[in-house]
Amino acid sequence: MIIGVVVDTALNPIAGAGVTVVRTGEKLMTNDRGRFVFTGAAGSEYYFFVRQLRFEARMERVTVTPGDTVRPAFIMVPLSATVLEAVEIRARRQSQRLGGFERRRRAGWGRYITQEEIDARGAIATVDLVRRMGIPLSTLGSELIPISFRMGTPCAMQIVVDEFRMYPPVSMSMLPPPREIAAIEVYRGMGGVPAQYGANACGTVLIWTRDGY
Repeated sequence: MIIGVVVDTALNPIAGAGVTVVRTGEKLMTNDRGRFVFTGAAGSEYYFFVRQLRFEARMERVTVTPGDTVRPAFIMVPLSATVLEAVEIRARRQSQRLGGFERRRRAGWGRYITQEEIDARGAIATVDLVRRMGIPLSTLGSELIPISFRMGTPCAMQIVVDEFRMYPPVSMSMLPPPREIAAIEVYRGMGGVPAQYGANACGTVLIWTRDGY
């Protein structure tokens, strides 16, 4: 069982925060004490997306052992800019999160797909978007893993979702669905990858989620 708490930087509980269990797609919400309970944990690793409109979205990895109860805390950072009109708020937040994506897309170091292109393709699963971007997939058990090739040898790519690094190998089932994705950028090697995400010789996939998810 996982009993989580969502708080701000002053450790005040945040009520009404949306919590998504990435692997299962289950959506939870925090109560008036900032707590949520996930009972589906069966002894494995889970990624949780936490979102609340006044705060930056956050994703954390939680590992649970069979029979144990884990009590993780998710600390949310308030948005730095506040604008009165709703349209202006969306524009400013979007530019903050995707400004770097647009600059790299214009530079053309990797492969890129925008929200408009994602919607136009009508993909049901993120694995379909990844395939169309030319990323090879390998089977690991029952899971599909994005890979590249170094000197003819396959190696697992690094995945970064909203600046959270998911260390390889990462199953496609752990990624958000297309309806929650604002943009994807793919780098086959180390060239062009922003320095803050580290140098991964096997390549990196950056995924940016949409505002409101």
